[in-house]
Amino acid sequence: MNGAYKSLVAQLGLSALTLVTTIIIARLAGAEGFGIYTLVFTWISVLGMAAVFGVDDLLLKIIPVHKSKEEKALLKGGVLWGNQLVLLIGGSLTLIFALLVNFSDLKVLNNYAYYYNLSLPVILLFALLHVNQATLRATGQFGIGQLAEKIIQPLAFVLCLTLTYILGAEVLDIDVVLYRTLSFGTAALVALCLMWRYFYQQHKQEQILYKRLEWTKSCFYFALISTLYLLNTRLDVLFLGLFETDAREIAYYNVAVKFTDLISIPFLVVATVTMPMFAELYANKQTEKLQHLYTRVTQLVSVVVLLGGTLLGIFGNFFLSWYGANFQEGYTVLLILILVKWIHALVGPANLLLMMIGFEKQVTSVLAVSVLSTCLFHYYLIPIEGMEGAAWASLIGLSLFECGVIWVAYQKAGIRTNIFGKW
Repeated sequence: MNGAYKSLVAQLGLSALTLVTTIIIARLAGAEGFGIYTLVFTWISVLGMAAVFGVDDLLLKIIPVHKSKEEKALLKGGVLWGNQLVLLIGGSLTLIFALLVNFSDLKVLNNYAYYYNLSLPVILLFALLHVNQATLRATGQFGIGQLAEKIIQPLAFVLCLTLTYILGAEVLDIDVVLYRTLSFGTAALVALCLMWRYFYQQHKQEQILYKRLEWTKSCFYFALISTLYLLNTRLDVLFLGLFETDAREIAYYNVAVKFTDLISIPFLVVATVTMPMFAELYANKQTEKLQHLYTRVTQLVSVVVLLGGTLLGIFGNFFLSWYGANFQEGYTVLLILILVKWIHALVGPANLLLMMIGFEKQVTSVLAVSVLSTCLFHYYLIPIEGMEGAAWASLIGLSLFECGVIWVAYQKAGIRTNIFGKW
């Protein structure tokens, strides 16, 4: 429970800082500037998750197991190998994306090349940040393992924006991108220092043992799942950009996303805290305890998310007006995305459960079908309905995904992934 409280505090801190940050950006840079910022960092976050290559999820899975078996050499080897791998992949993706931005004919990249060039370092910084934080969380440092990303990074971002405003300088959209890059650099450095202090120093004298082939095979599926899942949740913005939607509409859409993300805080807390528990219980063949844990946390999350979504739906126009009167145009999108969060909460973290207990391949297949379906719905609905079409496509795609993971969890592991459990 102590880990859950720390995780909750970290998520609340992140949400508060994110909300303040986005309001500041929208007010200072305007709807168009906020839309450009949204599009740029959606691409960067997808590439950053690809650079992580599932190493963070792998560490959350193997570290508790090696720790319980006192396999210290494998414990240390896994962490060092993970950092080396993301450095290689992150550097390669950064180079490839830089070439596409500057030398390809893709308008969605060329039109904002200057912004993308400033944000390129975030791809590698994002990967290192996630891997080092996963190491800390997997060893029981739940609060410390979220400090850099959820507190330091947004706080550094807000401080840069605030300092510029106090000094009387005009905040341009390009400044926002630069400050976000600097904040990621700060957070990645803090995460590295924390990992050094709380993990590496304690295992400094131990030997190193690698299982490179086994870990790489597991990472491959984790990477596909993480990247495809992120794509499934951010395809809306990417497709709005591909169809050259007005940057202001992208801004309205993103604000609706940010508000619905607030009601998902309980879900994120559960995912952060319970992933290592899922792996340990299943490894020890405690299936009944695993089912009980999953059902209880899903019930708790669902109640909170349903209540939060109801309040957000009622007062949505008021909240959207914080960004500016024009942002109320995103109210319909807000209502649709609330339904997305409700469905996700009622099912629970089924995909994370399956990843932790060894069914990465099945989750990858379900997710691939879901992403393909979502792409098709975006392709047909956005030209007709605009940003509302993107929201409906997201709802349909997620529903297909949740149905798939429910079936896999029951057929392969005998776990009922919903609020009712075995009742």
